[in-house]
Amino acid sequence: NILKKTDTSPTSILCLTYTDIAATNMRNRLLSLIGSDAYKVKICTFHSFCNDIISTKPEYFPFSTELKSIDDLETIELVRHLIDKLDNTSPLITWGDRYFYQKSIINNLYLVKRENIFSETLSDLVEDEQYFYKNSQKIITELSALRATKNNYPQINDIIDSLINLPNLSVNLKAHLQILRNSSENLSEVKAKIKKLHQDLEKNIPKQLEFINLFNSYQKNLRKRSLYDYQDMILFVLDAFKQNPDLLLTYQEKYQYILVDEYQDTNSSQNHLIELLASYYDRPNLFVVGDDDQSIFRFQGASVENIYHFYQKYNPKKIVLKNNYRSHKLILESSQSVISHNQNRIANLITDVDKSLVSSVDYDPDPINLVALNSNIEEDYFVAQKISDLIKSGEKPEEIAILFRKNRDSEELSKMLSAFNLKFFLPSDTNILKSPVIIQLIKLLEFINDPDLDESIYHLLASSFVALKPIDLVKVLKSKLVLSDLIFDSKKIKSLKISESSKKIISNFGKRIAKTKVDLENYPLEKVLNRLLKRFRILKYLLSKNDIDSLNQVHTFYKFLKDTVTQKDLNLSDFLKRVNLYLDNNLPISSPSVSHDSSDSIKLLTIHGAKGLEFNHVFIYHLLQDSWENQRDINKLKLPLGLLQSEITKGIEDDFEEDRRLFYVALTRAKKQIYLTFSQYKENGKSQTPSLFISEIDDHLIEKIDFKDKETALKTYYQFANRSHSLDSDLGAYLRSYLRDSYKFNVSHLNSYLRCPLCFYYKTILRIPQNKEKFSSFGTAVHHALSHLYRQKLS
Repeated sequence: NILKKTDTSPTSILCLTYTDIAATNMRNRLLSLIGSDAYKVKICTFHSFCNDIISTKPEYFPFSTELKSIDDLETIELVRHLIDKLDNTSPLITWGDRYFYQKSIINNLYLVKRENIFSETLSDLVEDEQYFYKNSQKIITELSALRATKNNYPQINDIIDSLINLPNLSVNLKAHLQILRNSSENLSEVKAKIKKLHQDLEKNIPKQLEFINLFNSYQKNLRKRSLYDYQDMILFVLDAFKQNPDLLLTYQEKYQYILVDEYQDTNSSQNHLIELLASYYDRPNLFVVGDDDQSIFRFQGASVENIYHFYQKYNPKKIVLKNNYRSHKLILESSQSVISHNQNRIANLITDVDKSLVSSVDYDPDPINLVALNSNIEEDYFVAQKISDLIKSGEKPEEIAILFRKNRDSEELSKMLSAFNLKFFLPSDTNILKSPVIIQLIKLLEFINDPDLDESIYHLLASSFVALKPIDLVKVLKSKLVLSDLIFDSKKIKSLKISESSKKIISNFGKRIAKTKVDLENYPLEKVLNRLLKRFRILKYLLSKNDIDSLNQVHTFYKFLKDTVTQKDLNLSDFLKRVNLYLDNNLPISSPSVSHDSSDSIKLLTIHGAKGLEFNHVFIYHLLQDSWENQRDINKLKLPLGLLQSEITKGIEDDFEEDRRLFYVALTRAKKQIYLTFSQYKENGKSQTPSLFISEIDDHLIEKIDFKDKETALKTYYQFANRSHSLDSDLGAYLRSYLRDSYKFNVSHLNSYLRCPLCFYYKTILRIPQNKEKFSSFGTAVHHALSHLYRQKLS
């Protein structure tokens, strides 16, 4: 319409969206409407737009050519460096774990930058809290002394009024206290919330003051090291626009029309960027599209308040899209009955907004299917069986999706889908640090770096590319020889009662280790790895198995090593320390899967991953209270109240509004059918509570399905999920002989077996060398200390 009705050039239109995929989809849709002119429209994410400004206007960003983006590990290293410099009496240092607040500090650094907050603002907010805490102590004492009885209601109300009307109280705290007051008709609950606010301030203020110092040190260290983080890209442009009106005017003149898609997902710094671009006119040509009920990225700064702020600032023309071209009537009614329980909605904040959707499709309106199963096995079986039936009836696999809260929920389910020979796709990159071949490769490098690591030897001798016979591996372990000595000692190898071929394998293994250690003295580390992969025939083995994913993971690891060593000038020991930092902090080294085609597969998706997608049939899996309503990632380091507008208005929300929006998104992915599933009992027989949100769907919209194939579900599970390869005959005979003649059973062994039969086999029967866990080491230390004291007393 803009191009048809005005003389505006396509190059004068700016479209901002949230992800690269969304930008691509938008351009493709525009291509189908206006043809090649779609390539002239600026369609991009906020970060790519800012990156483009920095790269095309270097005169305003002279520092940018010297800067390098800081990665996740470097952030952790920098934050740990700052924590190490703190005094032991710091409120951010805890006994037993110096880095207890590390994750919270990093999250808060990200949040503060994302919200475009400066340290001065943080300090002002903490001062406001200090003022309130100090001047409200007597009033809080009075409030605590009063029981919340009807006779005391007038006095309690007067005390709360005196808190709200404290002289010089900040607007933020005044608003928050008012919201707490209105949050419940029960004065006892209101009283408890206000007391808790006061107690929290006492704990949080010292930590917040220390965090401000850390934030300033973090910024100084970034500049000192010529680094910037992800959020800085937008902040650099915001600062340049403020400092250079001519630069801002250039982009205001260039882009006459601005569209922002998925507006509910924007954060404060992105909103500030939009407002600056649109600030030339009182009524700018600014068009934002969003659905507050789908605001599910609060952890990235998105909030319902952004849309309401836009409405208050611009008083825009409102267009409510009522027609739904995806789902049938009953799905829309079900999703509406759930989301209507949320209080913090645009429909409740703006009086003339009605978001009741009308279906514009002609699908048969099937009710929501609810299936309560007795166990996880039954739930997995039901889902797999129903999907199998759908595909047999002619449904395309790619039109079926299983949605869940966390990726880990899919682990057991995927085994059952395999048992039914169903092709599925879980669209997530592989963390190569959890890949068996990379774990073995790291252990090999660790042993080369330190040959005294006895616990690594077993894993290496048992690895697929060494190919030692199972019976001989067990005999080596039972020999009670120090394995790190054994592989370099030809006499000890000859003395082993194992096959000659296995003796040769062990001898060659030791020689290859020795040669690689020599390589470390003569070649760069990336060349050492290259030679190692050939010398130990790892690549040859993977090629023989046609294991494309593992080959790709080895390539990713090689590239990671090469890049890391080149940038940091590290030796093998330093490189392995960095790898262990990745492992200790659960940081992935990602490698995309190359062996799976998703085009004709069932989709396994988290709710966040499913946003923007649609399917004929949707299974919402594992709908349990513990999975859906108890997923709070508790921030151990609270930021000052008022930093986020959403924190101030939180009092009008119940505890589950964000979770409910997530469930709403899950429901609205479906076009034809929805299946809600959950298991009523855990594996130990304890009952589980279904999600609250099931009960919020009106009863007449739900059809309960009775599951009857319980025995078949168990048989399928045990035939497939627990099936194992037959035991090598020689190894079986050896183990039977050992158990009959040498093994001594005790209660500790029984408990170990009951906890995990496989762990019992490896730890107790094979006695594989392993590092002690810290709790085990602590127990041993206490045992020896008490024993020592007792012996001293006797003597």
